[in-house]
Amino acid sequence: MNVSSKRVLITGGSSGIGLALAHALLGTGAQVVIKGRRVNTLAKAVQELEQTGSPVYRVTADLAMPAGHPKKSPT
Repeated sequence: MNVSSKRVLITGGSSGIGLALAHALLGTGAQVVIKGRRVNTLAKAVQELEQTGSPVYRVTADLAMPAGHPKKSPT
């Protein structure tokens, strides 16, 4: 499959198989977007992936929540 110049969204991309897949796809010329729930873990993964010299995009969201994040109580 040729993914060069394609945009690829990887959910769970901040660790494990998702992070390994992001590394592999960056080597093919794909534009990689990783999604994760934890801001700090996601930021570390982006820093790691950007060491390849390719830009990496991120989305912080929890897909188990209807709005993508837990509701915050009003202050």
